[in-house]
Amino acid sequence: MIKVNYRALGMLSTNCYVVENPDSQKVLIVDPGDSPLEIERQIDEIDGDPEAILLTHGHFDHMLAADALRKKYHIPVYVHEKEQHLLGDPKKNLSGLWSKPYTMQADKTVKEGDVLHLADFEIHVLATPGHTAGGVCYYIPAEKALFSGDTLFCESYGRYDFPTSSGRELIASAKRLLKELPGDVTVYPGHNDESTIPLLNISLCFNRKDFEYDVYSLIKAFYPGCEITSWYEEDGAPDGEFAYYDKILYAADQICFSIENEKHEELSAACEAVEYEKDRHETKNVLKRMVYRTLSKVSGKELPWGDLTGIRPTKIPMKMLEEGKTNVEIAKYMRETYYTSPEKTALAITIANREKDILKTIDYEHGYSLYIGIPFCPSICLYCSFGSHVLSRWEHMVDPYLDALIKELIFISENMKDYTLDTIYIGGGTPTTLNAAQMERLLTKVTELFPMEQVQEFTVEAGRPDTINEEVLKAIRKFPVTRISINPQTMNQETLDLIGRHHTVEEIEEKFRMARSLGFDNINMDLIVGLPGEDKEKVAHTLEKVEALNPDSLTVHSLALKRATRLNLFKDKYQEISFENSAEIMKMTMDSAHRMEMGPYYMYRQKNMAGNFENVGYSREGKAGIYNILIMEEKQSILAAGAGASTKFVFEHGERIERVENVKDLKNYVERIDEMIERKRIGMEKYLPK
Repeated sequence: MIKVNYRALGMLSTNCYVVENPDSQKVLIVDPGDSPLEIERQIDEIDGDPEAILLTHGHFDHMLAADALRKKYHIPVYVHEKEQHLLGDPKKNLSGLWSKPYTMQADKTVKEGDVLHLADFEIHVLATPGHTAGGVCYYIPAEKALFSGDTLFCESYGRYDFPTSSGRELIASAKRLLKELPGDVTVYPGHNDESTIPLLNISLCFNRKDFEYDVYSLIKAFYPGCEITSWYEEDGAPDGEFAYYDKILYAADQICFSIENEKHEELSAACEAVEYEKDRHETKNVLKRMVYRTLSKVSGKELPWGDLTGIRPTKIPMKMLEEGKTNVEIAKYMRETYYTSPEKTALAITIANREKDILKTIDYEHGYSLYIGIPFCPSICLYCSFGSHVLSRWEHMVDPYLDALIKELIFISENMKDYTLDTIYIGGGTPTTLNAAQMERLLTKVTELFPMEQVQEFTVEAGRPDTINEEVLKAIRKFPVTRISINPQTMNQETLDLIGRHHTVEEIEEKFRMARSLGFDNINMDLIVGLPGEDKEKVAHTLEKVEALNPDSLTVHSLALKRATRLNLFKDKYQEISFENSAEIMKMTMDSAHRMEMGPYYMYRQKNMAGNFENVGYSREGKAGIYNILIMEEKQSILAAGAGASTKFVFEHGERIERVENVKDLKNYVERIDEMIERKRIGMEKYLPK
């Protein structure tokens, strides 16, 4: 019986497989991408006897440790005959583009149809060109194990924009594997998780255009990498073959959902009675529960948040608490209505209770919060979707922008005198891209214009350490700012470099300690889990570094690949980089927060979030970010000033929300500032309580 051990190694988190035959202790090494000492330790742990190194193709991230291991164990390296020239060319093997140039040569070459007898396994060589001209997969039929390199990934396939790549050949290779191999083969890919369903196309049919997005979102939650083709009976079936055929049938008094396999054999079906038009909210809940149960049965999976596809789970327990419901009643309702896990149910209720306590002095009806946007950054991070402008290109616009911004703030202050200002938040972008004089100019105006004696919290998002200096921090300290953020996102240098943050780990530590020395006693740090190439070991390293700094609050974000991010817009470029998040990683962040004596105080979810998890804010007692709660729970109007800022008018006891948007473009904002002010004036007249 085969035993497959693996490590995600190197800057691209390439899977290195140590394939063990427990009967003989013989070992195969597949794609040793980096860290030969770590691979050696793994072999020592199993007391393995290495017999060969198999390379699926010639890219650097799959072979950096091969030469060292070959010399250590005196074993040959195998590769397809067409890959030798890639191994010897740093441009073609990509080492010259991503890291230091690296070359080597294999000892033995293979081709289509070869059968290798290694480690007492019979290994079939399957030529799968496309990602590279000489890419291969190694298949062990007796064990139903396929080592696919970068040909197949979990529910996807590799890139084809490299030297010797061919998209036509890659797709043909993928189709060949799907056609020729049994459906229960375990695929061990070059990156990300193993799978038995390498490519997943799903047909989703409706007989009526209703609740399509809710069903679509649930299917995506169960199968994150799938391609869904939605269609309507009236339009006719789409062309193509699908792994699953999902169908929603609406009738006057019931809804049915069925799933068929690729042979149109029914896997599961269910129907639920509904009073369709009487209560559409309950109809939707019935539908989602039925779809969730059916998908769970077919996939064998359960989701931590159940069928809850909304982005603010705490709204449910918060509303029920305000209605006088007990924690037990709320938990029962969430478990039965949304199938949320016990852990996530408890988290949502815990946070809702803390939010309710924190907000007890906030005036919802006649109070408001103020957001001030500074849309400049030193560079645009790989995952960022905010409307930010690179400072080096737009520095000439900073002062004109501040002129327009102050004009908008003057209008807000004059027209909100009859309302209580509870919190102020200066965000971005990166507010500390302003120099000390510009920061002082802005804060002087804010404190002159608004009644600071009312303000319970005043936050300046210091953000990126490469924008923080002593002069700017001293300028902020002159004013009644109660809270700042210094946001590393990660404490791993190679990740910082990859995502486009132009600072070092040492700078993060230096700037944090500088802020402490200047008297800042409420400092938040933001982290992102699920960043490219970050596994649990790298997250653990980040948490260890953060704990040593001992911030007052910690905000943990699960990476969300939004439409407008560079990571999404150019996703083909980053396809080989792994994006890992898991319940284990989220628990690691929670445990770290608890060690720093922090408890959760706010939470929200986003679409396309890594691992179907959530963003959670943790804080020490008295250090919670009030503004964060207010913007997520939508309990209070937020007046927002600046380019791309969105004002939210909350009224009718929170049951209705209207938005007034400012233009995102910097020049348009400056030139059309009077129009932005007029938009606010109309909104204030229509929506603010008198």
